[in-house]
Amino acid sequence: MNEIDLQRLYEAQLTAQTRNERIPAQDRNAAAAMLNVSERLMGTRLNPSEEYRTWVFSDPHFGHEASVAIFGRPFRNCHHGDGYLLEQWTHGVRDRDTVVCLGDVTMDRPTDGLIDRLRRRPGRKILVAGNHDNAHIRHLRRAFDAVAACAHLPGEPELLFTHVPLDDVPSGCVNVHGHTHLKTSVDERRINVCVEQIGYRPSPMADVRRLARRLSQAPLGGSATTDLFIAWAKGWPEAGRGQGDAP
Repeated sequence: MNEIDLQRLYEAQLTAQTRNERIPAQDRNAAAAMLNVSERLMGTRLNPSEEYRTWVFSDPHFGHEASVAIFGRPFRNCHHGDGYLLEQWTHGVRDRDTVVCLGDVTMDRPTDGLIDRLRRRPGRKILVAGNHDNAHIRHLRRAFDAVAACAHLPGEPELLFTHVPLDDVPSGCVNVHGHTHLKTSVDERRINVCVEQIGYRPSPMADVRRLARRLSQAPLGGSATTDLFIAWAKGWPEAGRGQGDAP
């Protein structure tokens, strides 16, 4: 599979979701927004030779005060949470690294202040746009070096990056996604990298790859992805103990 085939698969599944009246209206609306994103953007290929210098996370919802209560985030307020995530980004990522965000940067049009804070973070920044980014692509291009509809990383297994999780994941592939926040992956073919799942900091792509291999080799099911991320995260600083703002 390549990024072109991935985008076609993604659009087909999103189209089916928009027509499925058995799913909630908000999910149909999200799928429609993602189709609009995909009509304006191309898929991209991530460089496997840079995998050990690549990081990934999803759904930071910067500036979204309600996200603290809705998703049970362990912060005093969104300012505190935003600062913690940006601080961890700065501490972990180097300038020559690549950082991939799988969408929903913010709920509204990004402010000039947020764009500036993102631009000042280290690393080449790639956005795989989410449904809440749909109306703000033009502004988000100022914060990211590249904006795409989806992304593909060759390897064993192949990693397919989307905002909304794929309903059907091709054999030999693992879908790395966001969007579902607290809902864990339901089988060995998907990895949820929303910030709630990965300790509110970008996750090394090498960890994601190891998890993908482990899941595909020995299916664990259920909440296995979250359990394994937690195991890897034991040495991380406890979320919420940062300075409350990025340096």
